[in-house]
Amino acid sequence: KTAYREWLPLAQAGNAKAQLDLGYVLLSLEDGMRFNTMAGLAWFGDAARQGNLQAIYELGHYLLIFKKLTDYEKLAECPFRRAAERGHQSSRWELYFLLKKSNRMAEAEIWHTRILMNVIPRAIHGYGLGFVRLSQGSKMITQSEKYAYIIVAANLGWGESIEYLDKIKATLTEHEKIDL
Repeated sequence: KTAYREWLPLAQAGNAKAQLDLGYVLLSLEDGMRFNTMAGLAWFGDAARQGNLQAIYELGHYLLIFKKLTDYEKLAECPFRRAAERGHQSSRWELYFLLKKSNRMAEAEIWHTRILMNVIPRAIHGYGLGFVRLSQGSKMITQSEKYAYIIVAANLGWGESIEYLDKIKATLTEHEKIDL
């Protein structure tokens, strides 16, 4: 009830994050609130109309949960597609599975490729961070070897890797920068 009271005025004022949070509260049984599906979905809709990607995803997600609706998959595809086109990774997965289920394999594969193009740099970056930690203090490994995986992820356009390398470069000597 506390969260509801806190977020309601913000949501009514048009705050998309508060609208999303209020939707979650109404779709759960938190704080002793009465479960209210239609009101929760309405708040998701308000946040989605403002472009909140998580709200767009949740609309599609709940359409799939409430399978009583006729053509629910076609209805759910629309919000998933909208959020997927704007880079929402979970929506890309949901859209991929819906397309595959409806036997639209060519379009499904396009979305699968987009998913992998996002996952691969992230995975390489994570692996690179682990390698950097393991190689701390080693004099046998050059800077370029030490940061090789992060460099690859940065070259694939992964923003976290680019930012990480910029921070590292700021701490290196001129000789170490050449090596990197």
